[in-house]
Amino acid sequence: MILIVDNGHAEKICSLVNCKVDLSKPSEALKKIDRASAVIITDGSPNKDVEKIIESLSSPCLAIGASAEILAKKFGAKISKKIKKEKRAAMMKSHSPLTLGMKKRFVVYGKSNIIDKLPDDFEAIYTGDGPEIYQHISFPIFGVLFELRGEDGKKIIKNFLAFAETWDKYH
Repeated sequence: MILIVDNGHAEKICSLVNCKVDLSKPSEALKKIDRASAVIITDGSPNKDVEKIIESLSSPCLAIGASAEILAKKFGAKISKKIKKEKRAAMMKSHSPLTLGMKKRFVVYGKSNIIDKLPDDFEAIYTGDGPEIYQHISFPIFGVLFELRGEDGKKIIKNFLAFAETWDKYH
C-alpha cells in the first residue's frame, strides 16, 4: 500500500500517481504507517503529526515542499529563514533513483525556505538556492523542495514508486 499523507495539496500528487493509494490526513496516517510499503508526504504547513510520521518511518518516503523541510530539520539540517525564489533553476549534482531520465538542469517552482546545510548522512541530488532534491545516503528517504508539476513531477513520482516497489521486493 502506498500511503499519501495529505498535509495539503494532495490532489496534485494523487493526479500523478497511477496506482492504488491510501490518502490520509496526518493524524490518521500515523495509525497506518506500519502497513505502508511507501509513504509520500505532501506539501503543507508544519504539523506535529508529520514529525511523528517521520520518526516512525520504516519504508521508502518522499517528502515534498514544506514536508521536505520538516524531514530535513528532523534529521538536523540547518534551515534559513530566507525564502527561495518562486521560479528557479535546479542543476544535477549527483545521481539518484529518484531522478532517472531527468535533464541535468530544469526549472522548478514553489516557495520554500533555504536549507543552509544538510546533515552529514544526506546528500544533495539537485541544487539551486541550496538543495532542491536530497536523499539519505543509507535509508530510502527523499526530499523535494519544490512543487511537483509537469513532466518532471511525473518522472519523480514514477521513479519513486518504481524504487519503492523494488525496495519492497528485497527488504
